[in-house]
Amino acid sequence: VRLVEYDGKDASVTSEVRITAQTPQKVTEILIGNVLSLVESGGLSSALGKTLVGKLGAALEKMNQGNTAAAGNQLEAFINEVTALANSGKLSVSQAQALIADADQIIRHL
Repeated sequence: VRLVEYDGKDASVTSEVRITAQTPQKVTEILIGNVLSLVESGGLSSALGKTLVGKLGAALEKMNQGNTAAAGNQLEAFINEVTALANSGKLSVSQAQALIADADQIIRHL
């Protein structure tokens, strides 16, 4: 997108802004990477990370099949699991909030 701003006289400033639209599938892949990063950094156990990635992988599969309702259900299951992990202290509140925000964003765009 090209933006041109005029000062009301003869001068103008032109700026370019690049807008990248991401599909729900792409955001889900990014979210999987975020979960794996938590595991790698020690913020989440490998077993719990595997459970969360499994839910996201199932959601991604349903998206690719065009079954957005089932994908949404898998994402809701992911959110419920993340909430439970935060409530049990196995995941920090801030980490859980970030993961949940991403999952909510995906659900809104299904």
